[in-house]
Amino acid sequence: MLLAVSPFYPEGGGQIGDHGELRWEEVAQLTKEAIREYREAGDSYIDVHAWQFTPLSFSGILRGLRALDLLPFEDWEIYNTFRNSMEFTAILRKAG
Repeated sequence: MLLAVSPFYPEGGGQIGDHGELRWEEVAQLTKEAIREYREAGDSYIDVHAWQFTPLSFSGILRGLRALDLLPFEDWEIYNTFRNSMEFTAILRKAG
């Protein structure tokens, strides 16, 4: 699976790809809330297109989901945002 993910824009502006300081506590809380919302939704649609990640925060979320045995991927590669661009690339390898 290949994902192209838009990076975080720092508050108050900044350069494209300037991710600012990573706040793990905030990432952990948002991930817990997303898992709760997913479980409560059942078969209902959940609008999630507003999530924003940095390469580092996305990797942390993947590691956390794998530790909880909630991720069907065994490995991944994440490539940093190119200077003056708006996306980074993640390649996920399905388990099994």
